[in-house]
Formats: sequence, C-alpha cells, structure tokens
Amino acid sequence: MFNIGISELIFIFAIALIVFGPKKLPELAKKLGQAVGRFKRAAEDVKNEVAFQVNLDEEQKAVDENYKRLEKENRELESNDESVD
Repeated sequence: MFNIGISELIFIFAIALIVFGPKKLPELAKKLGQAVGRFKRAAEDVKNEVAFQVNLDEEQKAVDENYKRLEKENRELESNDESVD
C-alpha cells in the first residue's frame, strides 16, 4: 500500500521511540490503531451508501421505464376501445 520495506519501518519505529519515549509509544500505537479502525469503518460506510444510492437509482429507472410502458399500453388499449365503438 505505502510501499514501505522493513528497514524503513525500523527507522520510523526508532525515530518514534526517540521522540515519544518508551512509555508513551504503546499508548500512541493504540490510539493510531483505533483511528485507523475508525477510518476503515467510515470508508466502508461511505462505500455502502454509494452502492445503495446506485442501486436505488437503477431501481428508480426500472420503475420509470415500467410506468412509461404501462402508460403506452393503456393509451393503445384506449385507442382500440374507441375504434371498436
């Protein structure tokens, strides 16, 4: 995803250890993990909402097409009834 190798990961961990210290680092890692989890859930919610809206739009198009088809058939039936009279 980020194209980070093991050496870069060790370097980042060492810098974080120096900056934040060994006591604060686990707490920060936990908060970072929670934030990533919340972000993933939010992204999944957005993805599901978009899929729902797309599906809703497709259903509305199908309803509109059926309505138009039924109106056309109704007009044809009415015109046939008038020609029979």
